[in-house]
Amino acid sequence: MKIGKHLRKKRNEKRLSQQEVADYLNISQRTYSNFESDNTTPSIIKLVELSKVLKFDFLKLFQN
Repeated sequence: MKIGKHLRKKRNEKRLSQQEVADYLNISQRTYSNFESDNTTPSIIKLVELSKVLKFDFLKLFQN
């Protein structure tokens, strides 16, 4: 599963909007939307922050 698809799935499970997640990360909603669309990849620091708000182990994103 691509990172963006995983982020969207986890965000929807938590019933959060893209804006709510973006606010938590202190980024724009557009930047976060680009993460979910796989147009850009979040930095490791942002992945750690995302794993906290969305409650997932970000290291699993890199396993096959």
